[in-house]
Amino acid sequence: MCRVDVAEGSGLGALLAAAAATSTPAGCVSGFATEAAGGGTAIAALDGVAANSDYQWKVRVDGGAASAASAEPIGFGDLVFLQYGAVVADPGPAPQVDVPPLDAPAPSTNSQSAPSAPSAGTAVLARVSVVGKARWSDGTLAVTLGCPRGLGEAGCSGLLTARFRSHPGGKLRLGGSASYRLAAGTQGTVELTANRALRKRLAGGGRVGLRLLAVTRGETGEAWVTRAKRFVRG
Repeated sequence: MCRVDVAEGSGLGALLAAAAATSTPAGCVSGFATEAAGGGTAIAALDGVAANSDYQWKVRVDGGAASAASAEPIGFGDLVFLQYGAVVADPGPAPQVDVPPLDAPAPSTNSQSAPSAPSAGTAVLARVSVVGKARWSDGTLAVTLGCPRGLGEAGCSGLLTARFRSHPGGKLRLGGSASYRLAAGTQGTVELTANRALRKRLAGGGRVGLRLLAVTRGETGEAWVTRAKRFVRG
């Protein structure tokens, strides 16, 4: 999970080009190729993994349906998911790829003991937990995450985002994001600097609902997603 800055309304090609040039953490995209398809843009290859007759890349923009080609303009705060998967009933072996670790910055926070170790025989996933309440103070949103035991030196690293609605029934908007890195078996408080939109919403007072999304990257490139709802008061 990476943050990429592009002009609002950009297409998929511009997003990938920006990700290859600069992203947070760095190294999100090392190379890519696109092609026109179905009235939009399709990914022919990404980070050395090419589409073929058995497997292809799919794109999902901000919770929409996954598709092989996208003409969807990318708005401010949109989440764009790219997935490589089989498109036939009996595909051949998927390409084997070495995914280098991303350089995520250390979180700002106090480390404590995290949840207890998983029981014997349970697969350990690099999926963090959202612990306790979210806290709001002087333009900063503080969220405590817990990283499971049993993950070795890799621990948990990824990106935490907070989204909110400006009014009931409105579209979810980005309120802030921050990278995190936690040692296995610890908890840490990640601090997100609220953007102007969230600060304005909280300045109106009352209780504001937040949708928290923590995406943790595994050592082999998997993305484990944790979703949580929390409330803060302005």
